[in-house]
Amino acid sequence: VGCLTHKAYIETDKYILDNNKDWTLLNNKHDSYLMEVPDAETMEAGLFMQSCLRYTFEGRDGVPFTMNSEVQVGKDWAHMKQIL
Repeated sequence: VGCLTHKAYIETDKYILDNNKDWTLLNNKHDSYLMEVPDAETMEAGLFMQSCLRYTFEGRDGVPFTMNSEVQVGKDWAHMKQIL
């Protein structure tokens, strides 16, 4: 999970640079990452971050498992609400 989060963080950074977004990556944790975005771009950023974390793994038994994630939005880190 930590490697997947790091991969998503890098993919988001590339998207920001390639699309000249006014988004700021703030934190990369083991199983989550945090970004500051303009209010009007909250949904776009959340959906993009969520897509970066959606990954299909194959279990030891060969059964595929798709990792999903939730997105939370708030004005500060302590008071976020789930939106996706």
